[in-house]
Amino acid sequence: MEASEISSRDRQGIRPLHIACKEGYFSIVEYLIEQGAKLDAVDADSWTPIHYACAKGHLDIVKLTYLKHESYFKEILLMKTNNDATCFHLVVESGNVLLVKYLLTKFTRDNIKLLINEQVEPFGTPLHIAAKICDPSMIRLLYDYGADPSLLNSNKQSPLHIACASNRLSNVQEFYNLTQLSLLEIKDRRGRTALSVTTQPDIIDQLITFGSDISSTDHDQMNAIMIAVSTGQISIVNRLLSVFDHQFLPIIDQVESKHQRSIFLIAIQTGSIDMCSLLLTQPCIRWDTIDKQRMNAFHIAAQNNHYELITLLCNHIQQSTRLQTMNSRSNSITATIDSNQSNLQQTSSFLRLYIDAQNQDGKTPLHLAAEQGHLSCIEILLKHSANVLLESYLGQLPLHVAIQHGHGACVYVLINACTNCMREFQSILSRKQLPLIVTACRYGFADIVKVLISNNIGIDYDMNLNCNEDEENPLEIGIKYRQNETVHLLLEHSSSEQWLTSIRNSHENVHQTPLRDLIRYMPDCAQHTLDKLIVKTNEIDLLGNRFQRTTYKYRYLDDYFIDNNKLYTKSSHQLYRNHPLIIALDNEHHGLLEHPLAQQLMKRKWKMYRPFFYFPRILSFLLLLVSTFYALMMPAPNIKASSNSVSLSITIAIATRWIIVVLSIINLLKIFLEIILFRGFRVLFAQLFGLVTFLSTTIAFTPFKSTTDEFISWQWQLTAFSVLIQWFNIAVMHRSVPILGQFFVMVESVSIKFIFLLFVTCPLLIAFTISVKMLFFNHPAFATVVNAIHKSSTMITGEFDYETLFFSKSTFTAAAFLFIPFIVIMPIVFMNLLLGITIGDIQGSMERARTKANAYWIRELIYIESTLPSKTWLKHNIVEYSSDDNYINNSIENKAHNQDENENESLTNQPHIVELGKLVDILDFLCTQTKQILDYEINLEQTVKQLLTIRKAQDSLRTISNRSSSV
Repeated sequence: MEASEISSRDRQGIRPLHIACKEGYFSIVEYLIEQGAKLDAVDADSWTPIHYACAKGHLDIVKLTYLKHESYFKEILLMKTNNDATCFHLVVESGNVLLVKYLLTKFTRDNIKLLINEQVEPFGTPLHIAAKICDPSMIRLLYDYGADPSLLNSNKQSPLHIACASNRLSNVQEFYNLTQLSLLEIKDRRGRTALSVTTQPDIIDQLITFGSDISSTDHDQMNAIMIAVSTGQISIVNRLLSVFDHQFLPIIDQVESKHQRSIFLIAIQTGSIDMCSLLLTQPCIRWDTIDKQRMNAFHIAAQNNHYELITLLCNHIQQSTRLQTMNSRSNSITATIDSNQSNLQQTSSFLRLYIDAQNQDGKTPLHLAAEQGHLSCIEILLKHSANVLLESYLGQLPLHVAIQHGHGACVYVLINACTNCMREFQSILSRKQLPLIVTACRYGFADIVKVLISNNIGIDYDMNLNCNEDEENPLEIGIKYRQNETVHLLLEHSSSEQWLTSIRNSHENVHQTPLRDLIRYMPDCAQHTLDKLIVKTNEIDLLGNRFQRTTYKYRYLDDYFIDNNKLYTKSSHQLYRNHPLIIALDNEHHGLLEHPLAQQLMKRKWKMYRPFFYFPRILSFLLLLVSTFYALMMPAPNIKASSNSVSLSITIAIATRWIIVVLSIINLLKIFLEIILFRGFRVLFAQLFGLVTFLSTTIAFTPFKSTTDEFISWQWQLTAFSVLIQWFNIAVMHRSVPILGQFFVMVESVSIKFIFLLFVTCPLLIAFTISVKMLFFNHPAFATVVNAIHKSSTMITGEFDYETLFFSKSTFTAAAFLFIPFIVIMPIVFMNLLLGITIGDIQGSMERARTKANAYWIRELIYIESTLPSKTWLKHNIVEYSSDDNYINNSIENKAHNQDENENESLTNQPHIVELGKLVDILDFLCTQTKQILDYEINLEQTVKQLLTIRKAQDSLRTISNRSSSV
């Protein structure tokens, strides 16, 4: 073998000599050493070949290495691995006594003491390793060579601790023989002696025989028996209890320091039935103790879901009580049936002392089980008559605790238990004002809310809470915490309309209702609410005709007035902004405006406010017509009218101008009045544009010379500008007009997009304008910058005027090359982008325009309504609901009348289908009549009950009065 192969190594740094020493190949090891293999070569874990030989206990290989390299053999033995272990630790771990003795003979007495007592993490000294792994002979050998048994490892454990924890009885005996009592009471890091760490009964017996202190406690004040109970060592507990006598009774009463729990409470914490059964058989161990939080065994069992222990304790208490009663009656000669009944009552009362005991927070075991959601514990506690109506110190029932933590199954069981004593349950709720359903709504426990609603628990009480302005009803709580599923569930309840009437006022918002919050934050729930405000019923009129009545309830949308018939605010701005439909528009929830209830309400408002809507538009349109007519009829200043033109007299012309001025001033006053009533701009662009329009018209048409009808030059230019923007103003005003408004909105949208596109193309336009002006400098169209910009702008639309530019005068060669990119980029690209903006996705654009126009229309009507000067007129026109009747028979006849001849023939060919349809109609009619009769009988029954109640009250009053008169 070559030298390179002898010294070769793998990824872990292991060489051939490492493997040979590990496997015990003596001849190979000898050969490799002779070929020059290094004994001090280390691998990735800092192991030398000697470490492997010592770990495997190969005595012959160790002797060979000593003979071959005696000079530095001791140095190699003292080398440490990555775990700080020396060869001596590894030899002890191998358990080879002869190898250990051989190595010890190679060191002096002083060096042996240092070597044999050297600490290695996490094992400790070689004696610790021997205590865990080796036989007593190894312990005796190490001890004879100076190993110190009192040395502790990093966990403060002596070798005796290690031997006891490893359940090595022979080693425990050996340590006692060597050290006697010196190691028995040494405590580890947790303060436990050797007696507390073992799990073998024989070692327990041996240690007690040696004199270990049973009463010794650790840092948690737990003695040996308590530690054994906490770890579930039944055999150890049984062995320790067997050696107890009267002198050890104080040990039984010890409690641990953390929770101050006794032995039995620790057993309950573990949940071991066998352990608890064992302890219950010991008369010296008390089961009725409490811990630092005043929790007894039932509390701990319920908190940890040990329902079997609850049953065990209940049976034990009942059995103990019966035995005591039987012993007290053993000397009695006679016994009656009543005594058996009293025995049961006594047992039940004694059990309730513990099963209904309250801890330091006033919580019973039932509270703790409900808090943790332990259904089995709740069922067993209720089975043994636990008091479900017992309150904690915070005034909470177990039901409240279960609701607060979202345990729906527990809530269902507790509600069934509470309904058995409903009167007392309702009394507690009304006295303590405990919000049941409100708590469930706050945390979004929809299943619990459903259970409470189905059992009608807390509903009436929470409705009464609504009378207090500071309290919030369940629907408000669900909205506040954005619990969608819970809100949907509450909206299906019969009290939902009463919850919707709740009104809140704050510094920021006035007259806030649940519907407004739903529109702002939960539009899907708002949609559900609007659905609930439309009621459809099938009814029959006096003539026996069936019809469907649709009732629209507007009271939650048009709620301008409060209970005393006064507006909830005098500010028109707040009335407008706080309207539910305006809130929907401000939050861009346009889908709510498509709801039938909103559409029906707006149709009604349209019928009422249509004159107010069209009046300002008629004024503006009248002004536009007169000013346009006048501008067309009057000639330009300083120019004589032609003979063919129609001229106006000076009087008529001046009168017309004053009419235009008056109309402009009226429109101006109308805009100023809107701003004053609204206390600001409602539609900023439209109102500013209107002010500019009517102000410019007033200035343009005001006759500054009363003797002539001629315009001043600047006034004539301003007139042209004012007529132009009047037409634009009409387009802006007509955005909210039904049917036409969506087209004006589309024009507006395209114009805005065009302006943005113009900003993007403006740098390109300027660049081409400068270049074209430089190349076509000899053309009048490009003489100035302004003219050049105008000409370039017209060229974008396709008006190139190619012959004039290139053939009328000489041009530069670069002009031809510039003209090509100009045609490609500006007209073609620009026009395609513009076409894409205008006609791309035309259907979507029309839909968005229709929605936006509808929004303008709604805003206009709500604004008109909120700024009406007459409150009486507003009160008269605001209704809470309206009805729409649709006669089913008439609709059927109309449909039949509108059918074509082919459909009539198919109906005649299939008479059984027609007969079946008639039969279905008759059955539907009979069901409707039956429902109406049943409703009438139910109302009649309720009326009779009320009359009987009144009659009883009158009879009682007469009886009282007769008695008083007789006295």
